[in-house]
Amino acid sequence: MAQQIIIVLLFLGAIAYLLNLVYKHFKGDAGCSKGCGCESSGIQHLKNVQRKN
Repeated sequence: MAQQIIIVLLFLGAIAYLLNLVYKHFKGDAGCSKGCGCESSGIQHLKNVQRKN
């Protein structure tokens, strides 16, 4: 039973983390609106990491 609780908590934490990334991405106050690539959101960072690999 304790193992199931730990797994559920980890799953909920992962969902909260992803929702936070999406919220920051659409919030729009990070970086500038010129499209120069200076965004500081985590999703943009993940896209850059994927391009390098």
